[in-house]
Amino acid sequence: MAQDFSWLGPSSRRPEPRVEYVCSFWTLCGVSGRNVVCSAYQTDVGMELGTEYSGGELIASQLYRGADVEEQVAEAADTWRLRLLAKGFREIAKV
Repeated sequence: MAQDFSWLGPSSRRPEPRVEYVCSFWTLCGVSGRNVVCSAYQTDVGMELGTEYSGGELIASQLYRGADVEEQVAEAADTWRLRLLAKGFREIAKV
């Protein structure tokens, strides 16, 4: 039996959160042959750094805030790249 919540009144739709592409830092090829891309996105609550497979499948993300957010994100992206290289990933030449 379906529940009726019409007594609450019309639902207030929130606008979609802002997720704006900023840049890509690197692309690595994993040991399985799949490409991994690291990109930054500006959101309503800070700058998000994420890694994803080239098909858009999210691997990991981290949110950064503060006056030096761009520096924090760039340093984190480099740290993530070095860790993956140490695990056997290889860099893909930029074209």
